[in-house]
Amino acid sequence: ILLLNRAYVYSTDMIISTIIYMFACLVAPSSAVRNCGSHEIDYVMTECDSKTNHMFRLAVPSVQDCTISPSTQSYVPIPCDHSCEAGQYLDMEGDKRCVACPPGTYSLGSGIRHDDWSGLELPSDFTIDRSGVKIMNEEESAAFCNTSMWTPAGDFLVSNNDECHIKLFYMADLKVNGAVEFEYQYSDSSLHFHFYVVDENCGTPTGNSIWPETTTKGNWKTIRANLTAGHNKLFWSVYAVPYMTSKDVKPKPVLIRSISVLGLAFAEACTKCPPGFYQDQSGQSRCKACAPNSYAAALGATQCVQCNADEEYSLYGSQKCEPRPKCSESDYYKFHDKCKAGETVEKYAWIDPKICRGDVDGAVQLPESGNPTDCPACNPGMQSNGTHCNFCPPTQYSDGNSPCKNCPAGTEPVTKIQLEYWDEIPPNTDIYCFSVSGKGCPIGAAHKGDVVPPADAGTGWKLANDVIETNLGNADDTVVVLEMYVPEGFKGGRTTVGGRSSKVGTVTFVFETRCDPPDSKCTLFFASTFPWYYRGEETDNADDFNVINFWEGSQNKQSYSFVVTSTLPQTFTWAFQKSVNPELEGPTFQYKSAQLKIHSIEITNSRVGGAVECSACEMKKTDTHGQCIGCPKGQFWSAEDSVCLSCPADYIVNPLSTNSTDRCIACGPGMTSEDGVTCKSTCNVTTKEGRTLNFDRLNTRVGEAKTAPMFSASGAEYFQYFKMGLCGDAKTGLGAAECTGNLSRVAYQSDESMPQDKVTGFVCRSLLVPHEGSLYTDQPVLLADELVAVTEDREYLGHKVLFEESPFMTDVHFYYLSFQQTLSCEAGRSVIVTVRCDPDDPGVQFETNSTSPSSDTVLMPTKCPQGTCDGCHYNFMRLSRDACPVCDEWDIEEIPGECILGEQTVRYTWKNGFKTCVDGTIPKPIQRRCNFLNRDMKIALSIGLLTTIVLTVVSCHYQKKTKKLEYKYQKLVNNTSADGTTNFAPVESCGVDDDDDEEEVAFYKDQRSFIGKLRVGAAVNKAQLSSDDEARTLTADTTSRI
Repeated sequence: ILLLNRAYVYSTDMIISTIIYMFACLVAPSSAVRNCGSHEIDYVMTECDSKTNHMFRLAVPSVQDCTISPSTQSYVPIPCDHSCEAGQYLDMEGDKRCVACPPGTYSLGSGIRHDDWSGLELPSDFTIDRSGVKIMNEEESAAFCNTSMWTPAGDFLVSNNDECHIKLFYMADLKVNGAVEFEYQYSDSSLHFHFYVVDENCGTPTGNSIWPETTTKGNWKTIRANLTAGHNKLFWSVYAVPYMTSKDVKPKPVLIRSISVLGLAFAEACTKCPPGFYQDQSGQSRCKACAPNSYAAALGATQCVQCNADEEYSLYGSQKCEPRPKCSESDYYKFHDKCKAGETVEKYAWIDPKICRGDVDGAVQLPESGNPTDCPACNPGMQSNGTHCNFCPPTQYSDGNSPCKNCPAGTEPVTKIQLEYWDEIPPNTDIYCFSVSGKGCPIGAAHKGDVVPPADAGTGWKLANDVIETNLGNADDTVVVLEMYVPEGFKGGRTTVGGRSSKVGTVTFVFETRCDPPDSKCTLFFASTFPWYYRGEETDNADDFNVINFWEGSQNKQSYSFVVTSTLPQTFTWAFQKSVNPELEGPTFQYKSAQLKIHSIEITNSRVGGAVECSACEMKKTDTHGQCIGCPKGQFWSAEDSVCLSCPADYIVNPLSTNSTDRCIACGPGMTSEDGVTCKSTCNVTTKEGRTLNFDRLNTRVGEAKTAPMFSASGAEYFQYFKMGLCGDAKTGLGAAECTGNLSRVAYQSDESMPQDKVTGFVCRSLLVPHEGSLYTDQPVLLADELVAVTEDREYLGHKVLFEESPFMTDVHFYYLSFQQTLSCEAGRSVIVTVRCDPDDPGVQFETNSTSPSSDTVLMPTKCPQGTCDGCHYNFMRLSRDACPVCDEWDIEEIPGECILGEQTVRYTWKNGFKTCVDGTIPKPIQRRCNFLNRDMKIALSIGLLTTIVLTVVSCHYQKKTKKLEYKYQKLVNNTSADGTTNFAPVESCGVDDDDDEEEVAFYKDQRSFIGKLRVGAAVNKAQLSSDDEARTLTADTTSRI
């Protein structure tokens, strides 16, 4: 009995089971034995018996107080490879044949389909496996991931959108080889979505590790994977990248609409259609959804019941009808009919689907159509062909009111896209609506710009002449999108001019939004998408989608302008959603009046569009017909010389020049140009001291840096990983740093066939995510794609070096820019890589026959340990011996020893006390002859000799003066008589002149000493003072002269 109650009974156990059952019946009291009724019996299939190649159906009790009677139990053999077609079931009660399902039911034959997710919990066949990413500790990881799960939402399953590896698990026990199919919607690539199968050998069969592609425009995709007979574990795993998630903006979750598994035990009964669906035919594999204004309330409906059209309504696939509210002004809209014979009629129409009623008191009626009026003018730069407007030909222009006409000779059209009137969808424009439930958009398909749709074409938009606005009839789970494609990009040359991002065009639009209720958060997103990488490689990678700005909540009428800095083709997107999480709203109308209105859009300097005016060919030559002709690449037109000229060396043509003063612009410091188009670095730098630094060897490898561990808002651990080139390719000037994302390929199972995300440029960054003991890269981002300067200056174009300057080493700074704009970096990003000599670096070791050396040491500023302080401007320093100059005599200082007996020892050392160069050694000490007087002594003796000479000259000068004074005094003494009287010479002849010859002076042999002479003079003065007054006066005058 216990064996019979098991879920599976092997055929080799049947005899033993029967014996046990018979023995139990014999020994058990008759009062304890009760045969199970038909409603108490379940049927199970055994495993396939390899000997007989058959399976057996066994009856087992569904309750514990009854048993299966021998007459009821029958071992029905069925071939293991037996199967029924879709829409059939195996009639076990009859002749064991496959029979078509009756109306109101469906069957997959030997499979099962799960598409009803209306319960509060997952169906019993599914379970959730939570394994959080590495965060602070296991307790926090468990607490964080316990609330993360796949959630039933009626028409589909909604995945998690956080950092936990949440796996949806299904065990499929296949009797024969089969398959699994599932429909999904996956619109946000910041989530990793992975489906894989683990068979009974604990391996993943080839082709059963699938990374689904992203979906667009609300489309659903289907994936099918083959399965082998036996146990198959099916996993759907979703994981959000920590760096890309935040508290305010969450990734869009993955949605699964249906899961079908084929190869199970064939259906013994058909499945009834769920409410809201019906099937009016037999032998079908799926049910049909009820049309709008009809419903199916019960299981197994063969037809849908019509609602009371006057009082009720229902949406697609409804289970019941809803009462119609009375009509109001918000239930209809105004539009203009197609132009016919130059006239149009203003009309009104109910919003589709119409859910209001007008036969009750207070209901608004649909206004009558207006009288015919002249067709509105075309948008500027367009002309009408009688039915709709087209852009003017490339050589013509128009104001929109008159036909296009040719530009005057010597001028060219100024093309742009200027949309002010919305009577039809403009060229290169796509408008559409998608609903998460598939029921919220108006009936109809989206239309391209080359087809003029009716107003109720199901686009989710209304063309209302002076505005284009979203349809009020869109349900709460809709997203309404307008895409405008600029197929040939923008006019202009390089994306940077003189090291600055160049403005090649603008996108300006006037808009307003209204949320309902006012405190709800309807949102408008404005984004751009590059269909090609800047190197010209086509891609459909969703990572190229860049949100430029968004507006949340009601917004008054305003204008927004975006500066375009890339000449590449790109698509600009306006997306409006009524609620924050439309995937959780369902096809309801809680936010019915939420709406976006776009009044005008203008895109300037585009290559495709219409011209409103013409401008002179200032920078181009003209042909014989007066048409503007551009000069060859790297040249400009000189109106003065009437010829195309090239720029001087190391200058490039300015593609944005509008006058003759700035036709050529100089390359940045340390940059050179040979073609007049691109500035490049030769990787050879001449310093201010006149030394040449060669970075060719350093340029052969890529620098790498990893930040310290970082943690997201929820605590998930990750790292930032940087790669940086240097000078770029010698021919193209492009950077060689490459960042990839391999997490999607190897995070769960190795699958080399899956493509990797990849960016290439001068500096790039990817995310390192820990997973099961390893680090995987993800979310590669290009930080710099153009080198603009190589210089010793610590500031260039407002970008400053954050590292401290070395007092001994010569730092060379490489300045890079990126044209790509983001929501936080409207001017793009900048990177400065400082290269500094490190003589103690052991050097890069190349293996035999290898050109991939190990990386240098890369530092990040202390004040910005993540390489950046604002996410837009980055600083790095590369330390390497390959950044050092080759040693020469400039780096060596001579230290002579003491001169002993004409010999001295000369020793050498590095300047500044340490080595700042490579490939050089200190010379050995040498002996050389020397003078006894060393340099210091020579200097001292020279100074002493000079001092002696100066003192001697000064002494001689004053000695000469003294002798003259003695001579004059001697003459005075000689004129004194023995009696003490003095015979004075005439006053005018007091003594010799200064220029008299000194040799003419004669001295007596008996002349006295100088002291004695002074004594005699004193006696004379005394004698004179005793004489008369005349003598005293004369003596005083004489003494005064002396």
